[in-house]
Amino acid sequence: MYSFVVVDDESIVREGIRDQIDWESHGFRFAGAYEDGRQAWAAIEQYGPDVVLTDINMPFVNGLELAERMMKRHPKSKVIILTGYYEFEYARRAVKLKVNDFVLGT
Repeated sequence: MYSFVVVDDESIVREGIRDQIDWESHGFRFAGAYEDGRQAWAAIEQYGPDVVLTDINMPFVNGLELAERMMKRHPKSKVIILTGYYEFEYARRAVKLKVNDFVLGT
């Protein structure tokens, strides 16, 4: 079973993703929901999740910084960026960091 972490500063997003998906039926264990990259990084270092879904704009450590850290320390983990900000620079940087997916929500 794979482990999955969500990182978003909006509680409605974190809780919605956590609660609306039957994780086990898809082969995942929901390993945690964190409101910023700093909190998430501590958990990532401790547990090394297989997949991290992260927002870009968050306090302390943003999603792109988190992805960069993960690529260096946990290169086998998959990173998915979820954002409501349509900024080309974000997408460009995500591509350079080799994130696995970039999802633009509204």
